[in-house]
Amino acid sequence: MQNQEEILYTDKILDFIKEKRNIDFSQYRKNLLMRRIKTRVNLTKTKDFTGYFEFLINHPSELDYLMDKMTINFTEFFRDSEVFDIIEKEVIPDIINEKEKTGSKEINVWSCASASGEEAY
Repeated sequence: MQNQEEILYTDKILDFIKEKRNIDFSQYRKNLLMRRIKTRVNLTKTKDFTGYFEFLINHPSELDYLMDKMTINFTEFFRDSEVFDIIEKEVIPDIINEKEKTGSKEINVWSCASASGEEAY
């Protein structure tokens, strides 16, 4: 169970994030946010939420670490179906037709980095 200090400073931290990054966590579950902040409290070896709030203010790069902890990084395979429809119906057939004309059976594909690697498939 969280104490009053943790609840008060969680609100201050969330206000600070909103001010600095314009991200509103007010609809998130408070207990979840407090657990994630607590992880940063422990990793920064600050004594408590009060100390962490001061640390956060005095170490601007800490906000990046906290944001990474507070947000969820995700990818959604084939998230833009319209693009993949065009690739399937127009781009790939054109590539195959060009390869058939030259007698080549090899197609090279380059894929940029992605969060989880799914996009390469």
